[in-house]
Amino acid sequence: SSQAASAPRPGTGTAAVGNVDRTHVSHHGGDGIRGGYVAHNNDLHFTGVNARRNKGHGINLVSYKGANSQINAVSINVCDLSENGKSGVELWGNSISVLNTSLQANYEYGVELNGSVLDGTNSYSSQRIAVEQCHFEVNRLGMLHVRVGANSANTYNKVYRLSVIGNYVLPGVGIGLDASVTNMAKITS
Repeated sequence: SSQAASAPRPGTGTAAVGNVDRTHVSHHGGDGIRGGYVAHNNDLHFTGVNARRNKGHGINLVSYKGANSQINAVSINVCDLSENGKSGVELWGNSISVLNTSLQANYEYGVELNGSVLDGTNSYSSQRIAVEQCHFEVNRLGMLHVRVGANSANTYNKVYRLSVIGNYVLPGVGIGLDASVTNMAKITS
């Protein structure tokens, strides 16, 4: 069953959110699943989600409204995010895990950590990111791409503690990292 996100609590700018379990979204004209319209969404958990063949991203959790927001405590586990018109999943925030997930034949990347669409002057940094035990194959632009905001000279707009471990990656598929990725835990696949 699925539990839909509720409206933001008055005065907080934070949405109370929940679980998306065993959900199938395909052939949608935009992103299969879209979040990130209010500042600081927290605790989103996707398990057994099949978001395939959508025109946009399979799952998109990045705010585009200039709110300098991020979505924290996201887990994507045992999902199939394949054959989408953009990336399998695009997100930005803290404490993010993409585990045991199939990310194949997306037009852009398998996983895209994208802070560049936020207000580049003070968008928040992203940290504690794990991409582990996933299956990456035939994503047109690569397995994983990390893109930070425009103002990478300050403490914001950086990625800290990125862990990419134990993934199956079709040979010849790469990882793209901006220069502002620091404290790399491990990258082995």
